[in-house]
Amino acid sequence: MFQSRKWSVLSSFVAVMLLVSLLSVGSAAGSAFPSGEEIASAKASDLVLQAGTYEIGGKSYQADYGTLVVPENRNKADSRLIQLPVIRIHATGDNPAEPAFLLVGGPGQSNVFSAEALASMRLNDFPYAWLLKHHDFVMVGYRGVDGSVSLNLPEVMEALQVEKNPFSHENLEKLGKAYYAAFQRFTKEGVDIDGYTMVELIDDMEAARKGLGYEKINLYSLSYGTRLAYIYSLRYPESIHRALMVSVNPPGHFVWEPEMVDSQLRYYADLWKKDPIAASKSPDIIKTMQNVLKTLPQEWQGFRVAASFRVRINAG
Repeated sequence: MFQSRKWSVLSSFVAVMLLVSLLSVGSAAGSAFPSGEEIASAKASDLVLQAGTYEIGGKSYQADYGTLVVPENRNKADSRLIQLPVIRIHATGDNPAEPAFLLVGGPGQSNVFSAEALASMRLNDFPYAWLLKHHDFVMVGYRGVDGSVSLNLPEVMEALQVEKNPFSHENLEKLGKAYYAAFQRFTKEGVDIDGYTMVELIDDMEAARKGLGYEKINLYSLSYGTRLAYIYSLRYPESIHRALMVSVNPPGHFVWEPEMVDSQLRYYADLWKKDPIAASKSPDIIKTMQNVLKTLPQEWQGFRVAASFRVRINAG
């Protein structure tokens, strides 16, 4: 399945796919959302909403719970329809500005946080509550993760159960066969895997924007979500007011080049030394990181930490 190729390319592919399979697959469901009967006659791009409240940490916010109906593959006229959850938490202040749409990281992580899920994490407040004074906050489920279709991969999880060196040639081939088995299963189940792309996901967000009646929106993105925000801004520039990106992950992976990482760390170290509180904890944060790296275990949760994978910080 895997031939002798550039290991940098192969390991990047495996790292992404491992992340997809290891992250929990979320699905927002419950009585707050419209019932199956209410969405039975919905057509493509319809958004069926139901008013409710979003309660966490003793606070209650006015909210709408919706189901967005979209084509599984917009490139096919006869594509089946799938359903995605939508939660809109209303702004608490008067005259709210453009809403904030969430784009979380991953890929593979849910983009919809139910109040019940946050409560189970023992959070005392909605993590994005600071936005609510001036903006509605909108969460649209990621296709393949949230909603009516879940691209869960138990075959891959089973293939990962190895005693040593998950990146050996033998184990990589085992992983490749597991992914192919999952693909065959999805095909038999009627899943059109070609419909689960970043562009389709962005078009889901755009359909939600229109369904909610917003002229322009803000994008609040994190990590992988910043890549989505970038493509969204290219695809629908007239729909975007502003974009706030956290842990930016741009195309090309330039931010992960060793020279760039060294440069960023030196910059952060200079800022660290200028902060009296930070400097009191460690006078040289890079030296502290180097000392910690020297004590890394040889094995972590059953995975062997090869010396070639260890991070080296160039303090020069």
